[in-house]
Amino acid sequence: MKKKYGLFKVLTVLLLLVVVASYFIKGREGTVSYLALGDVFVNYMQSFYYFFETALFILIIGGFYGLLNRIPAYKKLVRIIANKVSGKSSLFVIIMTIVFALIASFTGLNTILILFIPFVVSIILLLGYDKLVAISATIGGALVGFIGGVFVTFKDAASQYGTSYSTFDKLAGLDSNWSLVLPKVLLLIVGVGLLIFYIMNHIKKVENEEISYELTKGDNLYIELKDRTGKKIKVDDTDVKIWPMIVGFVVFTILIILGYLPWNGLFGINVFSDFHTWITGFTFDNGKFVILLLFILLFIYFLVRMIKNVKRNGISFKICGSVIVLAILLWLISIFGVYTLEIASKSVYAKWISKLPLWKSSLFTTLISSNFTEFGNFGSLGTFMMAIVLIVLLGVILKVVYKVSFEDAMDGFIYGVKKMIPAVMIVMLAYAVLVCSYNNGFIETIITSASKSFGDNVVVNSLITMLGSILNVDTYYTTAGVFTNIVSNLTDKANLKIYAIMFQSIYGLVQLVGPTSLMLIVGLTYLDVPYKTWLKYIWRLVVGLLIVILITLMIVSLL
Repeated sequence: MKKKYGLFKVLTVLLLLVVVASYFIKGREGTVSYLALGDVFVNYMQSFYYFFETALFILIIGGFYGLLNRIPAYKKLVRIIANKVSGKSSLFVIIMTIVFALIASFTGLNTILILFIPFVVSIILLLGYDKLVAISATIGGALVGFIGGVFVTFKDAASQYGTSYSTFDKLAGLDSNWSLVLPKVLLLIVGVGLLIFYIMNHIKKVENEEISYELTKGDNLYIELKDRTGKKIKVDDTDVKIWPMIVGFVVFTILIILGYLPWNGLFGINVFSDFHTWITGFTFDNGKFVILLLFILLFIYFLVRMIKNVKRNGISFKICGSVIVLAILLWLISIFGVYTLEIASKSVYAKWISKLPLWKSSLFTTLISSNFTEFGNFGSLGTFMMAIVLIVLLGVILKVVYKVSFEDAMDGFIYGVKKMIPAVMIVMLAYAVLVCSYNNGFIETIITSASKSFGDNVVVNSLITMLGSILNVDTYYTTAGVFTNIVSNLTDKANLKIYAIMFQSIYGLVQLVGPTSLMLIVGLTYLDVPYKTWLKYIWRLVVGLLIVILITLMIVSLL
C-alpha cells in the first residue's frame, strides 16, 4: 500500500513546489501572485469539473474491460493469441512495440491508444513477461512514436474552444507540415530501435536472474468468473465463438482511427472523403455510416439467428425469412440515404412507412443524435466523447451477443471502474498542477527572462520545455503556455525548424518519465507498478533517447 500511492505523493510534492514558486516568481500579470493552500485544494476539486471528460474516459475503459472479464470469449481470445505466439513471444513483443509506435507517429492519438493497452498487456503477461516489458512495449512504444511523430496533431492553441487542429510545425510558423519529415523519421527509427534493444536486454537479464523487481502478483488483467456468493465458476469455453469479439474489435479500431484523424485540413490528404465516396457514393455527414454499419451488423445477427432457430421442417420458411430480412435491410439503407435504390424506396411498404410522422424528419437525428460528426473530426464533439460512446456501444453489443446477464455485466463494469478510480484521482492531481501553474503563468516569466539572458539558446529552451511538459499534463496547455511563448521570444526566426522538432521530441521524452504523464499514470496505477520502480528501470533509455534527440537537433541546425 505504501508503494501503491508513491506517484500520488510525488505529485503532491510537485504541487507544493508550484505553490512555493508562486511566492518568488512573477506571474502572467507581472506581479507575484501567491497560491494559497486553500486555492490549491479548490483547483484540485475543480479539475474534476474542467477535465471531467478525461476522468470519464479512463473510468469507462476500466468498466469496459471489467465487462469483458465476464465474457468467456474474451479470455479465450487472449489465451488463443498467447498460445499462437508463445513460440515466438519475443517477436510478438517487438511487433507490438513497432505497431504502437507507428500508430502514435502517424496519428498522434496517444491518449486514445489507452483503449487497446489492457488487451495487449494481458497477452504479454500471459507469455510470461513482467509488467515492465508490457508497459514498455505499449505505452513506451506509443510515446517513442510521439517523439518521432510524423502526423502528430492537436487542438489549435489559438482556439481554446474551437475544433481546429494544428501541428508543432504550424505553430512554429513553418511554411509546410512536411518540412521536418526526414528528421522525424530518423527519430522514429532510432528511437524504436533503442526501445526494442532495451526491452530485449531487460528480458535477457530477467531470464538470467541478473535483476528482479518486486511487483504485485496476479499479472492476469482479467478476473475469474464468480457467482453471487463469490464462488468461482468453471466455464467450458470449447464451443464459445470468438469471431463476434474479433469483428467487434476490428470495426471499433477502424472507426476510432478514421474518426480521430484530422489529416485532410493539415496535410492535404483526402483519404477519408475519397474512401467514403468510393464505398458509398456520398460524403459521411453526421456520422451516419458509423451508426448504420453497427446497426446493420447487429440487425443481421438477430434476424439470422431468429431464422436459424425456428423449429420448422422444410427450407421454405427460412427462404421466406431471408427474403424479408433482405428487404428490410434495403429499406433501412434507403432511409439512411446511403444509396438510392428503387426496390427499396419505391416499394409499397416503404411508401407506407414513410407516411408515419417519424420519417418526416431524419431517422438519424430523430432516433440517435444530431451531435455525431464525420470521420476525421470526432474530436469536435469533445476530445474523448465519441470514443466513450463507441466503447459503450461495443460493450452493449458484446453483452447481448454473448448473452451476459445484466447483473453480471454491471458487476464486471463496476469492478473495472473501481480498478481505475486510483488512476483518476492521480490524473486529476496532475491536472491540479496544470491549473495552478497555468493560471499563475510564472512559466511565461521564466521564458521571458531566459530569452533576455541567454538569447535563442536551444539547451536552455529545452530545459524550459522539460519543465513546462512536467507542469502541464495536457498537450494543448503545454503548447499554449510554453511552446508559443518560446517561439514568440525568438530573435532569429531561422531557428524555427529546430524548435519545432525540439518541442515535440522533448515533450514526448518527458511523458516517458514525468509524474504528470497521463498514459504513464494510468499504466502504472492499473498494473500496480511503483513509480520508483519504473524510474529505476527506464532512466537509461531516457538518457539514450535524449542523446539521440540532441544529435538530431544538431543535424537539423546544419541543414
